[in-house]
Amino acid sequence: MAIGIGDDAQSVVNAHGPGTTYVVKAGIHLRNFSVQPKSGDRFCGESGAVLDGGRSLASAFSGGATNVTLDSITTRDYNPARQGAAIQPQPRASGWVVRNVSALHNGWAGLLVADGMKILG
Repeated sequence: MAIGIGDDAQSVVNAHGPGTTYVVKAGIHLRNFSVQPKSGDRFCGESGAVLDGGRSLASAFSGGATNVTLDSITTRDYNPARQGAAIQPQPRASGWVVRNVSALHNGWAGLLVADGMKILG
């Protein structure tokens, strides 16, 4: 399932069941990408996929889903609360894999780790 630069990312995720693979299309996703994934979801970015919070969104990814994969995505300019992050799974959201992800110029942190998280590349 594709998530284009003009799509509301959470609406796309809401329309599909757990374990869906999403292709994050190339380009700048400005102020429209703040998602609580479902367990088993995969988000794979095309070359040049940039999630930009525009300093108005708190996070790109958050929540308590397990076994979520993020691959080849850049997050930038998110504005999380103090001690928050652009990528912020709940502490017990186990099994996340974060591969080849860059987190730049976010208000606090780029990534908070969860139980059993793997950070690769």
